[in-house]
Amino acid sequence: MENFEYHTPTRLIFGKGLAIITPRWMRHILNDRTLERFVKFGVDIYGISAELPPYEIAEQTIDLSLIHISEPTRLQLIS
Repeated sequence: MENFEYHTPTRLIFGKGLAIITPRWMRHILNDRTLERFVKFGVDIYGISAELPPYEIAEQTIDLSLIHISEPTRLQLIS
């Protein structure tokens, strides 16, 4: 059986790093080609109204992702 305590700190730091980078990456790749995926994610996961303009839905999706998964908000702040 594997000792998970040995891996936990590394995995936590890696997970925090992903949480910080992911919303920024999402904003970076947002374009006409990826818009539909962001809209679907925002409507299905965050319950954003499908009646809004697609780019507004995508921006709200990214903003909500940042709020829900990023703390701290900079890589320098994690140890």
